[in-house]
Amino acid sequence: MPMTKRKIEPYLYIFPYFLVFLLFLVIPGVSGMVIGLFDWQVVGTRQFIGLGNFIELMSDPVFLRAVRNTLFYTLMYVPVFIVIGLLLALMLNLDFAGRGIMRGIIYAPYIFMIPAIAVIWRWFLDTNYGILNYYLQALGLPFIRWLTDPKIALQSIVMVISWETVGYSMVIFLAGLQEIPKELYEAALVDGATAWHRFWRVTLPQLRPTTFFLFVIGAIGALKTFGQPFMMTAGGPVDSTMTVVMTLYFNGFQYFRMGYAAAISALLFVGIFAFTLLQFRTLKQGVD
Repeated sequence: MPMTKRKIEPYLYIFPYFLVFLLFLVIPGVSGMVIGLFDWQVVGTRQFIGLGNFIELMSDPVFLRAVRNTLFYTLMYVPVFIVIGLLLALMLNLDFAGRGIMRGIIYAPYIFMIPAIAVIWRWFLDTNYGILNYYLQALGLPFIRWLTDPKIALQSIVMVISWETVGYSMVIFLAGLQEIPKELYEAALVDGATAWHRFWRVTLPQLRPTTFFLFVIGAIGALKTFGQPFMMTAGGPVDSTMTVVMTLYFNGFQYFRMGYAAAISALLFVGIFAFTLLQFRTLKQGVD
């Protein structure tokens, strides 16, 4: 009996989490994929259409534009998220007065609510009344259509989200830097290594697991981006900031095409899963 109890006890500890995971993630996820096989307008009966929604998505210009925007956004955002976070961590890992305050200031935007940040930055970047354009004109420079020019609207959103989230990557990198044994730097100094060589030969290799983690987290977050572009531009101008999750929202909660929206969510899940798996296969080799 005691042996049986020891075998069952670990499963009892994980059972509550497994139950929540099953009820709120697995079952809704599977149900969403099943709904993607139906033509369903929220009310009325569902009509089974098989892969009809998925086939329509492949020729939907708005959805294809959203996929391109999301990938482009990811390619812009992730390097900034990692590189700027690392530079800030290196700077704030030094010993100087006010270091703790600076860390808090940089990290603070990450804990603010997304709608509040989006509204404030939408005001900052307003073409006619924004603070940034006010100072540009005060300096005799032409104003910039930050959120109304299709050529730079997405880049403007990348700037805002990077400002908001780079404090998170900074904190994670700081934790990684403080775990590097000081003996490695001392040995490098004895060997006559310069500051650049210590960074390249000691710091970066020791931060590979941290960098890998942030790369995966940053890419997944970028592929699911919704709040900031929705609040700041609603996908405009001319769909230049439309993301995949925004097309899901519009089809599901404005056009009430729940089957079509479920098909988008299924494709998004498959895309993120495949992208993450590819990251693990390509990047994990350098970490091990």
